[in-house]
Amino acid sequence: PVIVTSTTPDVCTVSGTTITPVGPGVCTIVVEQPGNAEFNGAPTVTLSFTIQPREETHAFQLFMPNVPRR
Repeated sequence: PVIVTSTTPDVCTVSGTTITPVGPGVCTIVVEQPGNAEFNGAPTVTLSFTIQPREETHAFQLFMPNVPRR
């Protein structure tokens, strides 16, 4: 089996082969496939990428009171 893990769980988590961003920062994923009696293990691969902060949007509704016109 291929084993996928995150070494930065405060930035990203792994469940099976699904990577989920948790917060901004550098996400580092390690992928391993150990060997057995018949096959050598695959080389370990480390992948890092940046997760940007989520842009916040704010909506405002302006309230204009009814002011009599002159």
